[in-house]
Amino acid sequence: MSDLWNTDGSLTGGAVNILPVSCMPFGVEYVVRACNCLPDKQDIWTAQDVEQSILQGSEYLLLVHQDDVLGACAVRVYADGSADLFNFALYPQYRGKGYGHRALELILAYIRGKQAACVYIRVNRDNIPAHKLYTAHGFA
Repeated sequence: MSDLWNTDGSLTGGAVNILPVSCMPFGVEYVVRACNCLPDKQDIWTAQDVEQSILQGSEYLLLVHQDDVLGACAVRVYADGSADLFNFALYPQYRGKGYGHRALELILAYIRGKQAACVYIRVNRDNIPAHKLYTAHGFA
């Protein structure tokens, strides 16, 4: 299935869509909830943290299925063609159902659309499910 860019800036693929926070009312609040739902999360993100990160060049994406927010992530693309992917989080009820794989495919397509050729993943070393997801998509 090819990825489709929508007129609102979202990217549709199968059952999962990604939506830039700027496209959705209360987007920052959704990001804060999603980023703080990880079991190994030791730092609590606030709306101020997310807004500061946006001011520093990060872009936050909401992961959406139908009318449900599944989770969120942050990306930052640099002038040298590299990008960071961080704070990728799905709510617990959506884990282990394939949403993470589809969401990661869409996130990577989104990053490629921003002309980034190299993606760095920031993930806690103890987050085994995330490591398995990234390994399945070719990250070492």
